Amino acid sequence: MIATVSSPAKSRIAQAAGADAVVDRREPDVAQRIRSHAPEGVDRIVEVAIAANIGLDLAVAAPHAVVASYASDGGADAVVPIRRCMVPNIGIRFVLVYTMPPDAVRAAITDVTEALRVGALTTLPLHRFPLDRTADAHDAVEKGVTGKVLIDVP
Repeated sequence: MIATVSSPAKSRIAQAAGADAVVDRREPDVAQRIRSHAPEGVDRIVEVAIAANIGLDLAVAAPHAVVASYASDGGADAVVPIRRCMVPNIGIRFVLVYTMPPDAVRAAITDVTEALRVGALTTLPLHRFPLDRTADAHDAVEKGVTGKVLIDVP
């Protein structure tokens, strides 16, 4: 597994979570550095900003790879270069948990719960704030805190 990150703190989290390689996406030659870890290309890509990253995804994808996108960076539209996907038979799949069939959601919950139980998944650092410190929670997000920010509602 190759993780792309945007900071040293996120690199440490990815390494602790078991990534085989970590590449800082803000450094030059990201595609080349990913390919140095996967010379034949990457089979599965989990994407959170497909509009911004479709070019990189296709540059590192192996033939018959699948790009699964479950988020976007502000709702931007992706321009999909059809021929670059068609020739190597690269699939693009969109995943929205809210519209998944109920059986698929139950299966995902079961699988994730089991992965957490056996230590195959790790959680991100949590930053908890009481409801009366909601403004502090927003400040933490705006400052780029690494991990998840939660507001405890009594």
